[in-house]
Amino acid sequence: MPVTPLEITREGARADSVWLKKKDIRAFAQPFLSPVIDSVTMGKFFAEKSFLDQTINAVTLTYDPRADLPDSMQLNHWDVYVDPEKGTVQRIYMVKSQQVHGAQVTTQLTWRANKWCSIRTITEGGGPPVVRETLLKWVFDE
Repeated sequence: MPVTPLEITREGARADSVWLKKKDIRAFAQPFLSPVIDSVTMGKFFAEKSFLDQTINAVTLTYDPRADLPDSMQLNHWDVYVDPEKGTVQRIYMVKSQQVHGAQVTTQLTWRANKWCSIRTITEGGGPPVVRETLLKWVFDE
């Protein structure tokens, strides 16, 4: 990337931002760098559905579990949005879930091609849900 990305974190009414060093981008995306998503690894666990969504002008590829997933599998859903004219990926949305110290933690990634990436973590257990969103922007026209 030719620019330094801006990391914006929001939790409740609080917001904070910092310029992220390029060497730290991998750490930001780490929760979604595994497992490797390919037909060999995930084909036996997930079924693909596709449709043309004219409201957003995208072919949507949706992946949901074929059956109960192994306990070790945190990834439980993802969508890929493809520009029907160019054949390029516009956006990716992924969901992971896990139990951490008795709380249900859902982590959602939304990646907008060539613009930004957002990771939202929702922690539920014993009180109101805690929502933390971290946005990494490298294009500032939106």
